[in-house]
Amino acid sequence: MIWINTLLKAIIQSSKDPAKVSLTVRGILLQIVPVILIVAKLYGIESLDENVLTALAEAITTVVAAALSLVSVLMITWGLVRKVFN
Repeated sequence: MIWINTLLKAIIQSSKDPAKVSLTVRGILLQIVPVILIVAKLYGIESLDENVLTALAEAITTVVAAALSLVSVLMITWGLVRKVFN
């Protein structure tokens, strides 16, 4: 289980700033926007706007970054608790 967390951190966290989402993940999220637009047009959905989907991808990136920060804080807290009581 620990190796899964390590792998996810390596993929999701930025190598320059661990509090941010990696450029690879942000790029993947932004690449999903045109794919969704193409699929929507194939099914006759014309009301999707590229700006809305781009904003959605940016919002997802922000949520992922916040989640990573929360996990980091929890790990720090748990580590400190273990140090104090062991």
